[in-house]
Amino acid sequence: MAKVGFIQVRNQDSDLGIKLLNEVQLWLKATGWGEVVTASFQPATTESFVDFVPGKYQSNGPKRILLPKRATIMDLQDPLAKWLWELEED
Repeated sequence: MAKVGFIQVRNQDSDLGIKLLNEVQLWLKATGWGEVVTASFQPATTESFVDFVPGKYQSNGPKRILLPKRATIMDLQDPLAKWLWELEED
C-alpha cells in the first residue's frame, strides 16, 4: 500500500521526542491512518517541531508545526487531523 504521508517529530529532548513519536503512532493506528502514514523521530538542535510531508502522489504541500517545550499528542491532534483531512481531499 502506498504511503500518503510522512510525519517527522523533531525535538531537542530525545526522551520527550520519542514519547511524542509513540503517541503519534498510537493515534495514527487508532484512527486508521497507521497503514498509510509513517512517523519517525529525529533529534533537533534548535527548536522542536513536527513536519508533515505528503507522499509522492499527494498534491498538498508540507507543513511544520512548532511545538511547545513539553508537547504531547494533545498539541498535535487538531493540526494532524486537519493535515490528514487535506490529504484525503486530494
